[in-house]
Amino acid sequence: MEIIKLDFNKDGNNKTILDDPINIEKLVKYVLPIIERNEGWGSGDLTTKMFLDDPKKYQGEVDGTVWKNVHILMEGGEPIGLLEFSRTTIDDTKKERHKILNELLAGESLNEFNKLIGSDIEPTMLPQIREFLLSKPIYTAVGVVLKPSLQNKKTGYAENTL
Repeated sequence: MEIIKLDFNKDGNNKTILDDPINIEKLVKYVLPIIERNEGWGSGDLTTKMFLDDPKKYQGEVDGTVWKNVHILMEGGEPIGLLEFSRTTIDDTKKERHKILNELLAGESLNEFNKLIGSDIEPTMLPQIREFLLSKPIYTAVGVVLKPSLQNKKTGYAENTL
């Protein structure tokens, strides 16, 4: 098995440019074989022919699949799975999803958190924890899709391990 990383040309709103021949080539070669007629991924009505006839009609399906950091799992020269994700850090204050973590590191609700997870984190430990986490990535918006033949009855989940 081999994993390849794909990059797509995007516009200012992070939409995949669907009149770009390089994007179309990558989509047809690597992505569509995984998502076409894939009810588990929500693209059960999509085929390569339909896509090529009117790519912009499938803007949502494409953007939902190749949003960011796209990796393709290849087996025998054929694409069989796709992984996409976003990677940030806790100091990315533009990310609303980091709000709870940053509040916790500021000491807010620490007592309730300790009770909930049965820990004994002291407020004096928070600067060290924050410093440690600053060097670690946070992965969000993770998407994994397998080609339909590897799924279990149109659920999107793998029936067999690879």
